[in-house]
Parts: sequence; C-alpha cells; structure tokens
Amino acid sequence: PGVAVTGAVIDPGLIPTAPATVPTPVGGAYAPDHTIQDQVRGTVGYDFGNGWTAKGVLSLWNTASDDTAPQTYLRDAAGNPVFDGKVVVGGVTYTAGAGLGLSLIEKREILGGLKLQGPVAGWDVSANLSHYWIDNQTTRSSTTRTTGVANGAGTYQKLGATGWWTGDATAERDVGPHHLAVGLNTNLYETNQDSFNVLNWRASSGRTFSAATYGKTSLIGVFAEDKIELSDTASLTAGLRYDRWRAFDGGVARLASGARKDQAYAERDDDSLSPKLSLQWEFTPGWQAQLSLAQATRFPTVGELYQGKLDALGNFDVNSFDPNLKAEKSNDANLLVRHDFGPVRMTGSLFYQSVDDAIFSLQGLNQFGVLTSSFKNIDRVRQYGVELIAEARDVLVPGLDIDANVAWIDEITVRNRALPASEGVRFPRIPEWRINSDIRYRINDALKLSVGARYASRPNTDLLGTQRGDTYGYTSEFLIIDTRLTWDVNDQVQASFGVDNLNNDKAWVFHPYPQRTFVAEMKWKM
Repeated sequence: PGVAVTGAVIDPGLIPTAPATVPTPVGGAYAPDHTIQDQVRGTVGYDFGNGWTAKGVLSLWNTASDDTAPQTYLRDAAGNPVFDGKVVVGGVTYTAGAGLGLSLIEKREILGGLKLQGPVAGWDVSANLSHYWIDNQTTRSSTTRTTGVANGAGTYQKLGATGWWTGDATAERDVGPHHLAVGLNTNLYETNQDSFNVLNWRASSGRTFSAATYGKTSLIGVFAEDKIELSDTASLTAGLRYDRWRAFDGGVARLASGARKDQAYAERDDDSLSPKLSLQWEFTPGWQAQLSLAQATRFPTVGELYQGKLDALGNFDVNSFDPNLKAEKSNDANLLVRHDFGPVRMTGSLFYQSVDDAIFSLQGLNQFGVLTSSFKNIDRVRQYGVELIAEARDVLVPGLDIDANVAWIDEITVRNRALPASEGVRFPRIPEWRINSDIRYRINDALKLSVGARYASRPNTDLLGTQRGDTYGYTSEFLIIDTRLTWDVNDQVQASFGVDNLNNDKAWVFHPYPQRTFVAEMKWKM
C-alpha cells in the first residue's frame, strides 16, 4: 500500500499514457542546478615579416555541477515531505521519486589550435590544426533521493578518451578571370564512456562494472572551386568535393554472468562526391540575384553511432543506437534576390531541400517488438520555403538601425519505412513561421540601446504530429523580447545592463526556456 499524499500537480497539457484518462501527476522537480565554470584562454600571434603569420590558442574549461537538492510537492498526513516510494493520489497508487536522485558532475575540457597563413608561389595558403579533448568527466548519481541522502547506492560514469582532431589546408589565387581555391580537410572523433553501479554514490566506492560504449570516426576530404568572372555584372562558381569516411574501433560492453562482455562492431567505410554550382548576376543596376544548386553528404557522428543508454530497468539498451546508420544526402536549391531602397536593403530567398536517409532520434519497435528510442534513418525528408530579410540604417533618425527577417517553411516526412504513419506529416521541431527583429539606437557616442524580438509558431514534437503542446516535454511556440543598454565609460571600460525575455513568455523546448532574466556585464580591456 502507498502513503496518501497531497500536493501532486495535474498538468492538463501532458498526454496521458494509456489506459489512463488523465496525465500522471507531477510529484516534484529535478534539483536546482548549481554550476561553477572557470575558463582560462590564451592567444598568441606572430608576424614573420615575409607575409607569413602564425596564431595559437589554448583554452582550459573546468565545470562543477551540484544537483543535490531535489524538490518534492508531496506531503503526507502530518505535513512531512515525501520524496519517493509508493504514494496514493486521488485513490490511485503511483511510484514517486523517479528522477529525483542526487548527482555531482565534474568536467575538464581542453582546446588547442594553431593557424599558419601566408603566400606560396602566388597562392594564398592557410592551414589550421585543432585538438579538443575531455581530460576528465565523471558523473556520480544516487538511485533515489533516499539513497542519495544516506550516501547509498547509485551509479558512476566516467569518460575515457573523448574528443577530436581536426585539420584543414586551403590555397587560393587569381588566374585571369578565375579565382581558384583548393583544399584538404581531415578529422578524427572518438567517444568512450564506462558506467558502474556503486554502493556509495558520493564516494563512488564499491564499483561494479555495468556498461560501456566506445568508437571512432575519421574523415578526409578534398575540394576544388573556381569562381569565373563572366562579365562586370555576372560570375559563376563551380565546386566539387570528395570525402572518404571511416567508422572503426566501435563496440558496446555490458555485464554478463558477472563479467564484462564486449561486442565489437564491424569497421565501416563510405565515400561521397558533392558538387555545387552558383550563378551571381546584377541583372539591372541595384538588383542582384543568385541561384545556387548543391549536393551535400553528412556522415553519422560518433554519438549517433555509438553512444547508447540504459533502459527503464537500469540495464544497458543495446538497441538505443544504430552502428549501421547511413549518411544523410541532401539536394539543395536557393534563389536569392537583393535590392537597395535607399537606406533599406531588402533580400528575398526561395529555398528547397530534399534529404535522403535523414538521421533523427525517434521511437519505434526493434526486432524483438520492444519500443525503443534511438537514432534512425528516415528515408526522405523534404522542405521548401521563403524568407524576407530587411536591413535598414539610420531610419527616420540618425543612429536608428533595424534588422528583421520573416521565414515560412514547409517541411514534411516524405517516406519513412520504419514508421509509415509519419509520412506526409510536418517534420518535428520545424515551425511553420519564424520572425526575428533587432532594433538598435545610438543615443550618443557612448550609449547604445537595442531591443530584439524572436517568434516561432508551434511545431510538432514527434514524427506523427500527435504531440503538440505548451508544457513540459513539448516544443512550443514562443515570443521573446530581449533588451540591452550599453555604456562605453571610456576607451577601456564598457558596462551593459539588459533584460532577456522581458515579456516573461513561458515557452518550452522539452525543458522550459529561461523566463525573465536580468543581465549585468562589465568589460575592461588594456
């Protein structure tokens, strides 16, 4: 039997789970997140005096998050808080406390980069190399709030080798009416995470291996591009890119018969050829047009391929990701027309995109008939739309600038053999209407005022279009107004004050967006 409690909240916007006719009551909230972040960055540049320059950057980022104060709305007959266990609400017995455990996260990230730039035999050459790695990341979580307070059982997760190497080199030069560019891009991404069950979550002691995911991807690509000046008013740009992609050293491990059991995935490789063509033309004085056509390929990331999750019973869900994901392939077209009406520049854009094997996280039945949530390929997704952009300077009075854009987008799932009922339905999280505007006014040389507004209509939350709401768990419409006043105290000191979400709009992208937020900032430069 459960404990009779009061204080549970019924959110009428949440879809009930069958066979219930009303949503499951909300009994509490995740802990307020107390996060401290320390960031140190250093940049050094050197001019060799012969046209060559070098620049290096190194960044260290430490994060510590404390989520050890979960909130409960539930009270027993004596008024005592009830965090977990069996409870009775409205004559129905529920299990409370899911997600109200305690957790501590520590993370240290390092990013280094180097750039060289200069002339070689008439070519302008640029080369970049960057390395990002998570030097340390641990997550300690209790099973429930009760075990958390008592420093009892929980889980411990630790990242191993995780991060990337990226490098690219480009060379450009003019040859008559041609502007040539060639380049090379390469990268290596890796992920590695081990999970343990522990007897003391805070000390992460008494560890027993639970699960692990790991894997790597690499890519090497080359491209060539030629911008041809056809006349004083027209140019044609043609480009071609080739990519070679590889996924390897991927696998999953779980506890079986008291020992770690690894399952390795077969190495994969794939390649793609991506052409593009763009025509720019000033067809009459003051009017410019650009027509662009392109094909592109996006290969799956290590996270989409290899990062799995635990199921509702705490066991590793081997169907929570797909190491055989296909690459996304898109066909794109865009027509842009621009004209200046005095101080106002107007730009109109028509766009179209069709994506084969789009990668999306969806729910569906696996080969055993079990409902799982994982990244899957959607056979074809199509979108088209129109966007109007306005840029105005010194409008009505000197110092008043306005930027605004409005876009209408229609995007649907054209074909999805894994979930046929989604075909013809608007694709999730893509609003039909988007509007953005920014008004800036230079009061004087030292004071600047800006007001921005963002609007998006309500999109679907799932592929079937059945989940559309304005509460927790959904993607909602929003209208958010942000303001900022900036004061240049002198050449070295700048102060600013602002209010984000001035109108205090309550909007959601699964979790809520921040509501009215006050921001104060002080900058000093030498």
